[in-house]
Amino acid sequence: AETSIELEDEIRKEDPPRPGLLVDREIKLLLRGGDLRVIPVIDEAQQIGSSSIDVRLGHNFEVFFANIHGPIDVCDPQPVNPDNDESRYVEIDHLDGIMLSPGQFVLAHTLEYIRLPPNLAAQLEGRSSFARMGIQVHMTAGFVDAGFEGSLTLEIANFGPAAVKLYPGTRIAQLRLFRVSSSERPYSKNTNIKYRGLLSQNKTRQSRDPEVDMIKNAISKARESGRKR
Repeated sequence: AETSIELEDEIRKEDPPRPGLLVDREIKLLLRGGDLRVIPVIDEAQQIGSSSIDVRLGHNFEVFFANIHGPIDVCDPQPVNPDNDESRYVEIDHLDGIMLSPGQFVLAHTLEYIRLPPNLAAQLEGRSSFARMGIQVHMTAGFVDAGFEGSLTLEIANFGPAAVKLYPGTRIAQLRLFRVSSSERPYSKNTNIKYRGLLSQNKTRQSRDPEVDMIKNAISKARESGRKR
């Protein structure tokens, strides 16, 4: 097996480090040096591919119920769902698994806690084995900013023709890592981020966006103006 020193010597030949997609030996070196954290890597030989690293499904899920309160409107100054009963948070044992019916959507998270350095970004993609069953692991939010730290939220949907049972601990997705110029303000140092350091999935926090506050204030003023008339 290659040692960390052998890997480092090999990569030093590429000075400065090449930009773009990282390959297996570069991923291993960054993990062993601590610059990249993926905790835990249970089986390095199994999880690290030629240009990606597999991540596993965590134990916690947010299961949504269909159209309980009608449409979602994060700009409504008076939310229609004060009781937050449109979903249920569940913890699933790896021997039990969770069944996803066709068309069902759940939020989940990676078993691994991930920390990217300021010069690495990542792309989350589903594994082809699950894609062949109709399982999608992210809707559009597959990009991971440089400097990210936390567990990754998985937006899992079943687009296949049959129900599929998912088991925590299985390798459900993969990360492709890209070397970039060091960010001036990496994700972990951005004071406006909403999902820093999470250990589990979290429902949307779009209502915290500053533009949403602007729209809500404008709606309130328009309604107040209408009442005065």
